[in-house]
This record gives sequence, C-alpha cells and structure tokens, in this order.
Amino acid sequence: MLKLSDADFRNQVVKTDHLIRMISGYKPTFIRPPYGNISEQQIKWLASEHKVIVNWNVDSLDWKGLNAEQVKTNIFAQAQPGSITLQHAAGGTGEDLSGTVQALPDIIHNFRNKGVKLVTVPELLDLPKGK
Repeated sequence: MLKLSDADFRNQVVKTDHLIRMISGYKPTFIRPPYGNISEQQIKWLASEHKVIVNWNVDSLDWKGLNAEQVKTNIFAQAQPGSITLQHAAGGTGEDLSGTVQALPDIIHNFRNKGVKLVTVPELLDLPKGK
C-alpha cells in the first residue's frame, strides 16, 4: 500500500468495501494493511472514514510455505490471551499455504482444550461489526 498514491489507496479500499458489501451485505469497519505497512496520510484518511487499523502480534510465518507442524509451533510459542494471529488461506501464484490450512483444526482444538475462547477481531477489540 505504501507504493500506491493516496488516490489509488483510497480507491482500493472503497472498491474492496463495495465488493464485500455486495457479496455479504456487510461493510468492513476495520482494515489490516498488507505487511502491516501504511503511511501517515493513509492512516488519517482511514480515520476520517471511521476505519480501524488492526495488525497482529503473532506471526505464524505461514507465508514462508511452512508445513502444518511448523505453523502450529510458531503459533503455540507466541499466542497468549488477547493475541491476534496472522495466517493466510490464499496467496499469489506459486505460493503454498496448505500448511496453515491443515494446521487450523489442530490449533482450534488445542486452544479450546485449554479453555481459550476464540473470538472475532471485532469481539476482541470491542469494535463495531460493520454496517
């Protein structure tokens, strides 16, 4: 997003919101910028649009093409109550993110067995769910 002009950035956010609303009936109120990178001008514009920027504090490193065991190890080593975990279910051409998809059932099962309640980002941060 840092490589985009302010106008192109705004256009991408507006177009994405429109597509999500058309498909789901929901307009997102939060955004996770790719790589967590965002400019001060982009932050200001998002704030004027009542958007909340949400990043993560646990990186599964799945984007490196890790297998399921490696993804689980990374998450379990870092996760604690209130954590937001970065995982991907799709990537670019040639990327293999099957490890994170395969790891997810075990991750969910492990956390539930430990009494961890899994919640959405809006629930965790007490954000509006969208309109």
